Amino acid sequence: MSRITVGSPAEFDPDGHAFVGHGCRERVFDGGNGVRLLQTSAVSASKPTLIIPVEIQVREFDSKLLLACVAAQRGFVSILGHRTQVDDYITRFPRGTYLSKSMTRRSTRMFRILRKLGHEIGVWDEEALVYPSAEHYFRRRMSSEALAEVSFLFAWGRDNAEMFRKFPGFDATPIFTTGHPRIDLLRPELRGFFDDDVRRLRDRHGRFALLNTNFSKVNGFRYQLEASDSPAPARGAPGGAGGGLSPGYLEHKRALFDAFRAMIPDVASSLPNRTLVVRPHPNERPEPWVAAAAGYDNVEVVHDGNVIPWLLAADVLVHNGCTTAIEAYALGRPVVSYRPVKSDAFDSDLPNSLGHECVSLDEMRAMLERAARGELPCAPPPAERRPIDEYLESLSGPFASDRIVDVVANQESERKELPRASLFDRLRGGRAARRRSRKKGHAVASPTHHLGKGERHEKRFPGVAEADLRDLIARLDGCLGRFGGVGVEPVAEHVYRIEAD
Repeated sequence: MSRITVGSPAEFDPDGHAFVGHGCRERVFDGGNGVRLLQTSAVSASKPTLIIPVEIQVREFDSKLLLACVAAQRGFVSILGHRTQVDDYITRFPRGTYLSKSMTRRSTRMFRILRKLGHEIGVWDEEALVYPSAEHYFRRRMSSEALAEVSFLFAWGRDNAEMFRKFPGFDATPIFTTGHPRIDLLRPELRGFFDDDVRRLRDRHGRFALLNTNFSKVNGFRYQLEASDSPAPARGAPGGAGGGLSPGYLEHKRALFDAFRAMIPDVASSLPNRTLVVRPHPNERPEPWVAAAAGYDNVEVVHDGNVIPWLLAADVLVHNGCTTAIEAYALGRPVVSYRPVKSDAFDSDLPNSLGHECVSLDEMRAMLERAARGELPCAPPPAERRPIDEYLESLSGPFASDRIVDVVANQESERKELPRASLFDRLRGGRAARRRSRKKGHAVASPTHHLGKGERHEKRFPGVAEADLRDLIARLDGCLGRFGGVGVEPVAEHVYRIEAD
């Protein structure tokens, strides 16, 4: 049982639940729908609101917490938490700006619900830096129907902004080249945020090479792979759940997947005094990697926490086509791009170009031996490097988090207040939100659904305790000295309100 605000009849949705944040009284309410509401009180209607959903905790949470703290310092209230719970309880939050991590076809329904409830929508694409071609990116990452509901776009850099403009369905939505909060965490000002984590990793693993994988399209949670399997159908592939991925792409990813698995025993044998840490993508099944490491005491398969302290603690990163390579490059860490199989059509140029390229196991062994001795440069020769500034706007100057809050604050200032949705639209939006929540809850329980039986959700967002969240804010404040007055209050399970005292 929990507290929730109660207002005049005009503030209620069709089930009699109050829309939070309209200056109302409190009563006790049982959340239901499988999500437990916790201590919840009215959010001040005088403060603008940012709604910041998190899909993959280890990838996004720390950077989005930084954004929420910056917003709090600037007079905003932020609702930060697991995207599923945030979306399930969207009718209970004040009208504000919802910051989405993508605008794919699957986003359209939720975007239309948000609009009916009176929210504005800002979007950045978490996966905007890694793609084999513009056509592949447009097909997989953008939807004209979703874009039609978006108020403004945030670009990682000039290249990302130009890609948005080239989209055939682009409708002149304002684009702000702000950079991304994940890049803020790579900057020297915030390196200290990870000091304790780096020490813990080095104490636990000693000297190690980090192997980051990126094979969710052929090793996702809904696939049971065997050596004889053909490439597994992914969403968007023939036999999958929609249009988007070609069989050739899946065959290429499966060939790389097999080559990376075969590489593990070879590396483990050649570097007996060094540890190889295999870090699967959050959307991947770990079992194939555990099987590849079987029998080798110096190989560990783990997926723990933000990748940045792993990059800082490791001797070298090994990858193929991972955003992690861009992060390692920005941190000044050695990167090896293992490319035993190449494809002009399907390889991602940017991350692969930032590392020392290896095409054979012999080259890989030699490169890792150099890294173990501390002799591997942190970047390829200058003539082979890509100009990273056109991809990452906020490596210097104001933080991306500050730039994003500037955009939203300017929109608030120019608008005076959010356009108020009609009661009819709000009622329709509330009904649609609850139907969506119920439907997704039933679907996820099905073993045939693309999200799996909940295992993928648990991997994506295992949760963060309130005490740990307060500690993270204190660590951010220790680096920047800006967030001493920022407080935390639970709103729902895995959802928090971040606000300055």
